[in-house]
Amino acid sequence: FPSLFPTWRTYENIHIVFWLGKDCAWNHGWQTAWWIFAAPTVIVALDFVFTTSFCAGHGVDHVHYIVQFIWVLANLIWAYGELYIPDLDEPLPLLPLPDTPDGLRTMRWWSAWTLVLAFLFVVALYAAWLPATFLRLIPDEPPHGVGDEE
Repeated sequence: FPSLFPTWRTYENIHIVFWLGKDCAWNHGWQTAWWIFAAPTVIVALDFVFTTSFCAGHGVDHVHYIVQFIWVLANLIWAYGELYIPDLDEPLPLLPLPDTPDGLRTMRWWSAWTLVLAFLFVVALYAAWLPATFLRLIPDEPPHGVGDEE
């Protein structure tokens, strides 16, 4: 899909439009519009992960796109719960595990764990990347975004 846009930045900006449309539809409870915007949001986020997996020197960008994809999934899980099973949308603590069957069906709880997973990815990235960068063990990242021309 990046080849459909003049620059990588334009492609990222289109993704933001889809994401905002998804969140606006979620906020207003518009189920059909939510699906219309959710589908391209997920597809583009997944394409970011796929495309950057082939770009040498863009490891940090790649991990950020993985985290962004997981974040999109967490939003979708939470939104689905609010839009389709609102009676099971109580915020619950992450631990201990809910002790009722309905507790495990709470989409907000699953979304929270998905966000924790995204956070762990980004923490692991910076725990490795920051020291390696300061010690000059890895080369500087390219100055331009993925796919942008110099």
